[in-house]
Amino acid sequence: MSAGEEPESEDPSVTAGDTPSSRCPWSPKKRAVLAGLIVMALVAGAVWMEIARNRAHTIAAASGADLAAARVGDLRSLDLGGGTSLLFCGIPAGTFTMGGLGPSETRHEVTLTKACWLGQTEVTQAQWQAVMGNNPSHFTGKDLPVEQVSWNDAQEFCGKLNAKSLLPAGWKFALPTEAQWEYACGGGQECQCLGTLRHARQC
Repeated sequence: MSAGEEPESEDPSVTAGDTPSSRCPWSPKKRAVLAGLIVMALVAGAVWMEIARNRAHTIAAASGADLAAARVGDLRSLDLGGGTSLLFCGIPAGTFTMGGLGPSETRHEVTLTKACWLGQTEVTQAQWQAVMGNNPSHFTGKDLPVEQVSWNDAQEFCGKLNAKSLLPAGWKFALPTEAQWEYACGGGQECQCLGTLRHARQC
């Protein structure tokens, strides 16, 4: 017990519907502190996202040379209309060790000779709605990742973005290659645990 903290009372009585296993082991003060920390974290995340959007340059204004010179920390935004935008992170060219750690996969060195731009988050339902005009998701929420979409749906999403002719010559919206995704996931370093992503990205 820390100084100044009220000792928790030990009440041996158990009333109907109130079993020891159902009681929260934390005091009301600790629960209030935890709730406050969660709210602060959510607010901080929202503020950070807004700051990131405000300092991101637009893709529409970029030249091919600008996109090719991507650096870690660079951000580019794409306005989808209605207050919705896609935010992309710069992924510079580089070399890394690719492959799983299992006995069936041989790790090998891969070099990405060109920079690419990867979506900062999974495509959200608001972003999907803005491009595709529908939301097939079961668990709805504009900032939640879109789901219930196939690989073909994701390809169509990229195709509709490309039809807007927003990028300079030689650049297009596409799903990332396995190497691009693994390189970005590991931050350019060797990664011990890698997942897969099946949502639209621009590279």
